[in-house]
Amino acid sequence: MKKIFNFVISLFDRKAALQVNNTFLGIIFFTILLTFSGTGCSKKLEVSWKFKTDGAIYSSPNVYNGMVYFGSDDFHMYAIDETSGEEKWKFKTAGFIHSNPVIDDGVVYFGSDDHYLYALNARTGERQWRFRANAGITSTPAVLNGFVYFGCDDNYLYAVNIANRGVKWKFKTGDWVASSPVIFNDIIYFGSYDRNFYAVSLNTGQEIWRFKTKGIITSSPVVNSGVVYFGSSDYNLYALDAMTGKRIRYEEQAEEKVIERIWTFRANDDIASAPLITKDIIYVTSFDNNIYALEKATGMPKWNFATSGPISGTPVIIGNTIYIGSTDNSIYSIDIKSGKQKKTFATEGSIFTSPAASNEVIYIGSNDNNLYAVK
Repeated sequence: MKKIFNFVISLFDRKAALQVNNTFLGIIFFTILLTFSGTGCSKKLEVSWKFKTDGAIYSSPNVYNGMVYFGSDDFHMYAIDETSGEEKWKFKTAGFIHSNPVIDDGVVYFGSDDHYLYALNARTGERQWRFRANAGITSTPAVLNGFVYFGCDDNYLYAVNIANRGVKWKFKTGDWVASSPVIFNDIIYFGSYDRNFYAVSLNTGQEIWRFKTKGIITSSPVVNSGVVYFGSSDYNLYALDAMTGKRIRYEEQAEEKVIERIWTFRANDDIASAPLITKDIIYVTSFDNNIYALEKATGMPKWNFATSGPISGTPVIIGNTIYIGSTDNSIYSIDIKSGKQKKTFATEGSIFTSPAASNEVIYIGSNDNNLYAVK
């Protein structure tokens, strides 16, 4: 079955296949037939500028020191002026770039399908160094205390010394590691295509615990108040104790007795993105076309907003508005309390990326090859 999946990936865009797994052919067929109809709302987001590349954009943008960084299927990493939309520099690799750029101490880190992790000068785009793994890198790296950590399609999570490019350790899973790792309290958390979610010692690379789901895990985790949250293609968003890996439980009053329940949220399709967590609410998207607002304490839905296509990105919030893109080609702004649509904007391609926000402007990439700045 995996050989068939790999063959299909070679025929179609690989990131779409990674994200939608067994349902992606239906999505591609859906997006070909789809003509944008919206929800009857005439209010449109305004485009400040758009920047054209020569390939689809699956790498989510990152804004740093007045520039927007993102990768493209044209094999380039770009740095664009966030105000004018003018190109500052571009750097060519030998493969498509689906890894999201991370900027730390003036250095841009990202992976490419050419098997390299790159470190570039954020101001000039000059390559400082690169590290070769044994397969493509779609995972977004994490950087801390002189080390960069990233997953790879060779089934490993790597810990690489930035100073000398030596491998401090690498941790083997049973399949691709496309999930982007998150670090909390000297533990690094990530998921794998082998359906396991892992907690590994940051110092030694030894497994602390693992949690088995029933689906592949491409979702990047979020740790909040000692709880780690992540999604799976088994349709569930999980909440685990970050130290033990045990599922979170809460108490609920039922008539005259207290009932203990497991924190649970199940969508109607894959959850491929990282959740967005605020003080009391968790926002999560799904391939079932919806963005959900959940009670943080229980996982119970407060509202959901349906688009016309699967959603694979993580939303951002500005003030009382939440923004998200969809594979129905559209960018949506939604009232954070009611879940009602405020404004929308239609691109000419599916949106798999997560938006970035800076100075009340939203930056997001589309499969029409453009990066958009909208407000």
